[in-house]
Amino acid sequence: MIRLWEKEIPYNDGNPGEEPVLFEYPVEGQSPLPCVIVLPGGGYCKLAEHEKGPVASWLNSLGIYSFALNYRLTPCHYKGITGDAFRAIRYVRYHANEFNIDPDRIGILGFSAGGHLAAATAVLFGEAETDPDLPEDKVSSRPDCAILCYPAISSSEDIGNPIAFENLLKGHITPELLNKYSLEKQVTEDTPPCFLWHTSEDECVHVANSLRFGEALANKKIPFELHVYPEGRHGLGLASDIPRACDWTVDCAKWLKYIGF
Repeated sequence: MIRLWEKEIPYNDGNPGEEPVLFEYPVEGQSPLPCVIVLPGGGYCKLAEHEKGPVASWLNSLGIYSFALNYRLTPCHYKGITGDAFRAIRYVRYHANEFNIDPDRIGILGFSAGGHLAAATAVLFGEAETDPDLPEDKVSSRPDCAILCYPAISSSEDIGNPIAFENLLKGHITPELLNKYSLEKQVTEDTPPCFLWHTSEDECVHVANSLRFGEALANKKIPFELHVYPEGRHGLGLASDIPRACDWTVDCAKWLKYIGF
């Protein structure tokens, strides 16, 4: 377990809650290894355990070094939550030599609200706030790829998950912030390659969240792969017992290999 912030934790607003930490899932290798940081879901009010360790261990089976991030939750607001994710990327990149990780192959993977957070690092990395006195903050916050699993991308009234956005923007809900964190609107030419998957039966986070993000990626000519599987509720994790949806790990492994991870 690695403490994410060595000094004062920013944006605690007098209610620190759980301290943000990284859990390390190492892989041995002679040459520097690719790495993926896992962000579990939970609507920004809890963290789903089945979307942490089991997923990190699956990545290990592919020869990928992994970390699972316990990021802060409500009542901590968006600056603290996104700050943890950006900080995790910078921390791993800065210490890449110590971990035997390739600093140019650091990806992020998130589920549901964690998928929203992972997507935020992919499209808003240029806005990450840094501390010039922290050596880890001198490297880039941009992930080299993003894997988005049934992500809660949009704040749009027709497909958004209002609870997740209320928790993320706790006490700061404005039209401007709802628009900013409706991430299909924030894709740029610098967004890294993305892999998305969803099920058409998801009643908690509508499949249109992934479809609209995919459309935004296509409009900016960002390489991406999108899979919509026919069966399965929300929150499947590895989905090992769900027909067709269980193939997401196979499809994602092929994609990771294709992009050089």
